[in-house]
Amino acid sequence: MIKIYAIIFLLLTSGLYTAFADTENNENKEQEPLPSELKEILGKVDDASEQLQTLQADVNYTRAIPLLEASESADGELAFETPDKIYMVLDEPRNEEMISDGNTWWIVDHNAQQVEIYDTSGEHQQVAEASFLEVAYGTGTEELRENYIIELISSEEIEPDNGNEENGDPIKKWHISFDPRDDDKPAQFERTEVIITERFNLPETIIMHESDGEIVHTFELKNIVLNEEVDPSRFEHEIPRGYSVIEP
Repeated sequence: MIKIYAIIFLLLTSGLYTAFADTENNENKEQEPLPSELKEILGKVDDASEQLQTLQADVNYTRAIPLLEASESADGELAFETPDKIYMVLDEPRNEEMISDGNTWWIVDHNAQQVEIYDTSGEHQQVAEASFLEVAYGTGTEELRENYIIELISSEEIEPDNGNEENGDPIKKWHISFDPRDDDKPAQFERTEVIITERFNLPETIIMHESDGEIVHTFELKNIVLNEEVDPSRFEHEIPRGYSVIEP
């Protein structure tokens, strides 16, 4: 269960890996032309991603089961450093940490006093479905087009929520969906959605629907700070005494 967070946050930091649908199989699948507005938005995301060095934010995670009208939420914090260093902690009731130094993932469940360790130094195969913090926080969006059908769900203008935007003018907000192209290679997530505003032109909300459609994971980032130095110790982990270790 906890592994899914590593999966999501690998997805968020450096673009989609081709594990969802390999490029060779997609070469024969013609890409549909993008609507002009969506093409412009993805261009903004690429430009913002190229400038990104670090990201720090508060995060709210919600795990929902719509059929049961049940949900669970936890607050926490996130730190990210390009190309693929990540630290995220979720408070009670989750009580979990996800840490990556770029080569190793430590997935820590404090409630169970358990640490899962994944070596991701090769082609990231063990957490290959893991990363919509990699949907825009790293590589460009062209690979996404190869592996996903991308659609603009909605576009609107919203009022600034913190008074920091110049002149307090309305800002644009876009809701975009990503559906895996290759039906013959089922993905962990049947659909991923991101909400982007022109405040940063990077995902501020990530919504992932599991392939059985029963569970929806939502990460909402708040108080985002870009390109400020992150303490290097954030991306290191020492296994607590008494914790069991699992190395899949």
